[in-house]
Amino acid sequence: MNVTVVDLPTVQGVGRRHIGPYNLVGPAFDAVGAWCTSQGYCEDGMRIFGFSWDDPARVPADELRYDIVFTMSRRVDPGPDNSWMEVEGGTYAMFLHRGPYSELPGAFARMLTEWLPTTNFQLRDGPCFEEYFVDVDHNDPSTWRVLIGIPIR
Repeated sequence: MNVTVVDLPTVQGVGRRHIGPYNLVGPAFDAVGAWCTSQGYCEDGMRIFGFSWDDPARVPADELRYDIVFTMSRRVDPGPDNSWMEVEGGTYAMFLHRGPYSELPGAFARMLTEWLPTTNFQLRDGPCFEEYFVDVDHNDPSTWRVLIGIPIR
């Protein structure tokens, strides 16, 4: 497992909070993306993040909190259905996952149970994240890339 440790800056942009199972966030991503496109806010360098605030082993699925953030180079009016969001940065262990999104829970589990115990790092408070790359063939899951991160100290 090729894990790197980085300091992620504060992430800010237009987003939306999803409450419910993490595997059902797709429509919320689509809605924020469609809104950004309709407003002309999709720009070079835009990054697309998902922040998981809760441990699904400890929080009921219908109460899980997940923030979707499309980064912006400047503050914009997010419209009536979205919010301007800022998620504080910090030190993260990151791993580039390649393949279907359905395999993300397993990648996070490997980072937490295989990689983390072999280091001097500990989990810290803060969300785990995924950063989605858009330069993929959306019909071919083998091309999908997601940078995943866990908060550490």
